[in-house]
Amino acid sequence: MRDSRLVAVLLLPCLAFVVASTTAQTAATSSPAARKFALLIGIDTYEPSGSTVTQPAGSPAQGRFAGGVSFSNLTAPKNDVTAMRELLTSEKFGFPNDPEHVHVLLDREATHDAVMAALEKYVVSDRKAGDTVVLYVSSHGSLRVNSKGDGQAYDLDGQGDHPTPLDNTIVVADAYRGADDITNRELRRIFNRAADRHVNLIAIFDSCHSGGQARGAASPKMIARSLPYDPRDLKLPPDTNPDGSLVAAPEDREEVLVLSAAQKDQSAFEDDDANPPHGLFTRALVDTLKALPADAPANDVFKRVYVSIENLPGTSDQQPAIDGTPARRMRPVFGGAAAKGELHATVTTIRDNGTVVLDIGAAADIGPGSEFRQINAGDGQKAVLRVKQQLGLARSIAEVVSATGASVHAGDTVERIKWVTPMLPDLAFYVGPANLTLAQVREAVAAVRNSRIVLVADPSYDPWTHEIRWNGSTWQLQEHDRLALPGAISPPRGTPAALGATLNPDTLAHTLPKGSIVWLNVPLPAELAPSLIPLAANGEVESGAARALDPSHAFYVAAGVPAANGVAYMWYRRSGLDAQERTPAGFGRGCSAGSPYPLRTEWASIPDGVPALDETATKLNTSAKRLAKLHAWLDLQSSIEGSSAFEYSLALQRAGDSTTSKDGGDTFDKERYSLALTGSHDAIVDTPRWVYVLGIDCQGRGQILWPIHGPGGRFPATEGGALDVIPLPGSNFHITPPFGTDTYILITTSSPLTAPEALNFDGVVRGGMRGGESSLESLLRSASAGTRGQESEVPTNWSVQTVQMHSHPGKPSDSPHP
Repeated sequence: MRDSRLVAVLLLPCLAFVVASTTAQTAATSSPAARKFALLIGIDTYEPSGSTVTQPAGSPAQGRFAGGVSFSNLTAPKNDVTAMRELLTSEKFGFPNDPEHVHVLLDREATHDAVMAALEKYVVSDRKAGDTVVLYVSSHGSLRVNSKGDGQAYDLDGQGDHPTPLDNTIVVADAYRGADDITNRELRRIFNRAADRHVNLIAIFDSCHSGGQARGAASPKMIARSLPYDPRDLKLPPDTNPDGSLVAAPEDREEVLVLSAAQKDQSAFEDDDANPPHGLFTRALVDTLKALPADAPANDVFKRVYVSIENLPGTSDQQPAIDGTPARRMRPVFGGAAAKGELHATVTTIRDNGTVVLDIGAAADIGPGSEFRQINAGDGQKAVLRVKQQLGLARSIAEVVSATGASVHAGDTVERIKWVTPMLPDLAFYVGPANLTLAQVREAVAAVRNSRIVLVADPSYDPWTHEIRWNGSTWQLQEHDRLALPGAISPPRGTPAALGATLNPDTLAHTLPKGSIVWLNVPLPAELAPSLIPLAANGEVESGAARALDPSHAFYVAAGVPAANGVAYMWYRRSGLDAQERTPAGFGRGCSAGSPYPLRTEWASIPDGVPALDETATKLNTSAKRLAKLHAWLDLQSSIEGSSAFEYSLALQRAGDSTTSKDGGDTFDKERYSLALTGSHDAIVDTPRWVYVLGIDCQGRGQILWPIHGPGGRFPATEGGALDVIPLPGSNFHITPPFGTDTYILITTSSPLTAPEALNFDGVVRGGMRGGESSLESLLRSASAGTRGQESEVPTNWSVQTVQMHSHPGKPSDSPHP
């Protein structure tokens, strides 16, 4: 479990989260008089035309007040506010659409004083127990120096000797005049006061600061929502209670849920190329909430938002995060009780050809072949509808397959009676401009070696200053982004220097500045590229891996380096390459500190003098298949009914003090843990489930962690049992290398799996049905095989839940993780 000091600091990791109270859940949902309110804030303009940034008296000329700094304007926040208002006031969520219930602050209205006054009035003072309040902010985020605080420390002087703590902030509309940002400390106090009053608070922020700089967008239309840091020192120690203990962070209380648009050291982006422009997080969140039932658990909403953002082309690293008690995360985002029973949908349109449109689709894992039945029918004959075609994430076309005489009308409610999952999305790979022969590639490597420049051996781990790459017609020299101070506006990369169709050692030696460290990104040779991501004998791809024609649409791209006796290649996560991310010191090779997807795969080499490339192709294809397996598990989603019926969550319990970890928390080398199921004292599971736990380390290897031997067990052990913590016997393990982002997956089923060990990732598994295997096992095995899904029916009384932890070398006190 994360230290409460850390959680308090990370309340606004990227100023994009969802906070919700559960204390008032029952009152808010059971009382017909429950009231719903919203405070929506959107700021596009940060430096009005004709104005300049004002340096306040006494402020250091640093960060946002350094000479010549301007504040970048945004284009999407007002559109985000409109989308959020339409969502909340829709019939689905039922917020009254009038100024008394939905208060809006846009652009210049959202000054520091106005925002603080609105927070006090609309979130706290005018509210009473049982009220529901949505706070939504779309804006820039930033940082502010607080030398006595416990925020993440940054090297502001560039020497590395005086790290300075900075607090996270929301940037207000009059910041260019020197107005103070709104800090995480101020928001923490407001949220705690609202929760103390038993207000059902939902706070959604789509803003961010970057841990180093706003860097890495592959498309110029992807704009990072960050501004330079405020150098004025707050000199405020952490908030404490009268007894000296730290004030609890809201999300550590039972009342609070946190859903972040990005990790604390990442940028949150808006897409200015969209029509209209929107924040990526807001667009994914609104689309998901529209597509799923209103009572879908927050865990399900988050997982779909996560996958949506991970698969967007043209972005840098942006992984949302969820933080909250297990019980809260099992409830809907906007409060109330989670869905029970089968999944429901509504008939929205009757088409001229007799087919109908349902308001449910791929986002709810509804694929062609799924069937729904009317809940009520006026003539007594309930129609059965079979899905024929998906219409995006939130719609499906269905045909009436029931007996003659059944009638269907727009507005009819239907429930699922047969579930067929949609085909899993492919994981896309880009091989690059592979039009040089192996001999030409070797000549280029020899020329660079003869120039005597310093080459980086592993660009995913070691620092480098320049990249030499092949664009299909010429070699180019690209300077590495210069790392700026936190929140600083990153200078655009200079135009790559053309080096010609062949590399000249003398030219290289005179072109590169002294002290340069160069990544020679060796392209795949023409003889190798056609063998990658091959088709199976029947013409179908043999795994969930597929080729992309454009690097911005790929999840992984091919990259290479000169090796000790030849060249070596890997698949490099495209978003990490764009952001120039490196694996932190002490972490496993290829592991990421913030993403469950590895930064790179293992090397596949071509030794000098070896003409045959079969072994190299095999290694790269094997790596791609293994990544497809990981992707299939991270994308696998259970039925809405299944995920909410089992009201326990997976947790890691530390030996010695029995501390229970939280999703997104930290573990450390040599710590010993056991697996447990956690719930609340009122969690009642009507029917026990068989339980399985799959562990996936930061390098993408999957292994069954429980049960180690035998069929496992059903929990709770007694029908209708209710326990706070259910230990999984014999599940003790130590935290060991590799260190990075590890994934733990809880699978619950109504009947035991015949061979849970088949879910291990060891080796390349083709998948498919086996004797005695259930349709559910076939689905789960297809994930471990990295195949593209199936068309057979699967049961709905099962669930899958994902927990991600960040493992570190060393002890908690000396971990590099802030």
